[in-house]
Amino acid sequence: DFTGSLILPDQSVSFDRCSSGQHKRALVGLLLAHARLLKQKTAKPPLVLLDEILAHLDAEVSAKVLEELTELGSQVWIAGTEVEPFMGISPLVIELNQGSVQLRPKLAAA
Repeated sequence: DFTGSLILPDQSVSFDRCSSGQHKRALVGLLLAHARLLKQKTAKPPLVLLDEILAHLDAEVSAKVLEELTELGSQVWIAGTEVEPFMGISPLVIELNQGSVQLRPKLAAA
């Protein structure tokens, strides 16, 4: 499954020789696996708090991570420098820009 491929994207490379993107990919995979386990054990989706979750990930992996977060059904709070990647998956994005708070509703499907 996708989480497994996130944790071990290339089994021929030892973790200490991985790039920062590969490290991030492994950590995100572990986070998603843990969230799924919590949901399975408690029958409730966990609250997920993330900071710069898409940093160091390529576009394909970023899209899969966002898809996994959506399928998890959890309340997800994400801190980051860009809001656009999250606009399609979140019912509401709260943007803090130079001290001003803006509520940005989900974009309509094209």
